Amino acid sequence: MKARLYLETTIVSYLVARPGSNAKARYYHEMAKQWWDKRLTKYKVCVPEDLFAELEADGVAVPRKLKSQLERFPALPLTPAVTELSDALLQWQALPDDATRAAKHIAMAAVHGIKFLLSLDLHRTVNAQFRRDIEAVCESLGHRCPAIGYPPQFMGSDAEDDPIIAEIRAIRRKLWAEHGNSPEQYLAHLLSKSLMTAR
Repeated sequence: MKARLYLETTIVSYLVARPGSNAKARYYHEMAKQWWDKRLTKYKVCVPEDLFAELEADGVAVPRKLKSQLERFPALPLTPAVTELSDALLQWQALPDDATRAAKHIAMAAVHGIKFLLSLDLHRTVNAQFRRDIEAVCESLGHRCPAIGYPPQFMGSDAEDDPIIAEIRAIRRKLWAEHGNSPEQYLAHLLSKSLMTAR
């Protein structure tokens, strides 16, 4: 079963950005694109219900094809519990005063029980120095803080995406099943093949 992942708006912003000569923007764009192209389907993605309003407020124009993809993801509502937790994260100084949006996204993911939160806001949302305080505030209001990270932390290993390794693993699973999922039988099979090759 796929884990649920909350897609924060900075991912979409950098995904559609045209960074030009800005090295930082190019790097962020590439991170967002790599994750979107290679890992998107590994998760059950959720978005905030005000995703497009937030992007529009930032002047981000989302291409029609991407917008139609985003519209297929479940949209999480901004409930009173989300507002309560968001306000608490700021009032109890788990986040800086200017982190209103970060607080809302973290609260949205926590209240709706999302396992992961993906963001490219590395100054506020994905910032290790705030992590313990964020978790403490979430727990004090009865919510579990999501695992918060940025795209490289959600890319998986190269082996996981390698089709040859995936095929080898499929063959191994088939052989394992053919030998009753028994370590002894499986090992005996491998040894017999090894002895036949040695002859």
